[in-house]
Amino acid sequence: MASIMIIDDDPLFAELTFQRLERVGHTVAVHPGTSDALAAVRGGAFDVIVVDVHMPELAGTRLAELIREGGQGSPRVLLTSSMDSDELSELAAQHGADAWLSKSASSAELLEVVGKLSGHGS
Repeated sequence: MASIMIIDDDPLFAELTFQRLERVGHTVAVHPGTSDALAAVRGGAFDVIVVDVHMPELAGTRLAELIREGGQGSPRVLLTSSMDSDELSELAAQHGADAWLSKSASSAELLEVVGKLSGHGS
């Protein structure tokens, strides 16, 4: 299974996502989405980083760019938001994210996207 970090300043969403991923066997860490999130990413060996677009200290889009700049061995980035799907898709493409997913997505959709990104699923 995959090693995943969730970076989100919404504790309810982070906990729900944590439970959905851990339930199927992924190793999951949660970070509250503060400015030291990049250090947390670089300090771990994660396959996938689930990043909220809207965070107060460091936008998820900027964090995605910084992760990409990390070079080889960088984890896959999944941007999440409750914004319009077309807008979220465009942001993901513009900022180097590997995929995007609405925060209202079902567990099945989350697991499918994470599985594809990590190589541990459908």
